Amino acid sequence: MRILGIDKRRGWVRVAVKSSVDLLNLYRQIRPGDIIYQETTREVKKHRASGEVDSERLHLKLAITVESKSVDPMSRRVRFHGRITHVDRDLDVLKKYHTLTIERGSVIEIESKDRLPYIVRIAELTERARHKEIAVVSADDEALALVHISDEGFRIIRTAERPGRAKIPGYTLEEDTGIYDEIVEDLRRLVEKGVKRVVLVGTSIHTEALMREIKRRDPGLASLVRKRSATNVGGVDGLREALRSGALGEDLKPLADALRVERLIELATKSPEKVCLGLREVHEACRSGQRLEVLVTEEFVWENLDSAELDLILGLSERGRVILRILLPETEASEKVKALGSIVGFRPG
Repeated sequence: MRILGIDKRRGWVRVAVKSSVDLLNLYRQIRPGDIIYQETTREVKKHRASGEVDSERLHLKLAITVESKSVDPMSRRVRFHGRITHVDRDLDVLKKYHTLTIERGSVIEIESKDRLPYIVRIAELTERARHKEIAVVSADDEALALVHISDEGFRIIRTAERPGRAKIPGYTLEEDTGIYDEIVEDLRRLVEKGVKRVVLVGTSIHTEALMREIKRRDPGLASLVRKRSATNVGGVDGLREALRSGALGEDLKPLADALRVERLIELATKSPEKVCLGLREVHEACRSGQRLEVLVTEEFVWENLDSAELDLILGLSERGRVILRILLPETEASEKVKALGSIVGFRPG
């Protein structure tokens, strides 16, 4: 969530919604009585002199005083319903009901003297954690993959499969000018969009070959290669191996997610009594005062936002009494936690 403007005396803040977790935070923080401003559209009826009534959908900026709210887990949207208290056009719509729909990319203004400090703190924390991303090239004799990793998750840019090639000691990567040209072009496009770090993954033979071919085509691009991570295989499987081992670090959310889940699985195997599985067990542990780290899938949060049990856990997290990590959807880490009940808790350390 990015703060675009703030007036603490008025209790007003203008924010840009950058992620679905931002939406979850706004849904929890905005309460009945708060005022939301948004540029939107509304169908306005017009009465003609002839007595006929027609309608027109107009673009306008209006504000509502929130009376109720709802969430749509499927589309990842939240809705706030209330009476119109401000409109920037001369229209007869004041005090009529309207629903504002907020989604990723929305820009809204909020007036809330009671909740403003919480909204600002959450926005500042999420904004400081953003703007980190890397490109990972993973290769062996049979597979090659280029993946863009950011705080939004994983995006596979390119894969190439070359089945039937034996992986034996000393076997070098066969010259493939076309695929190297494509990888370098893809990397250039990612750099133009803000990527400043490249990691090579694979056996030492293949990472050396990758480095050599990238440097031959673009020395400047080669200077962005900050790390080489040794794995037994390449391609997407090599990326997964690097994630599980922590070789890519944890300064990006999906990397940190993967490491926490691997540590959870290790703890559950060695000391299952220290792990709480499912909402009921996690809720009971939190309610009893245990200080837990909680991993939960984003889908589960969306589907259970009105659950009293989950509300208690989220509230404790906001007060710093629970360490909460909402896992990015469609990742291996999220799928593993989903298989354990979608929400798990364990004592950190």
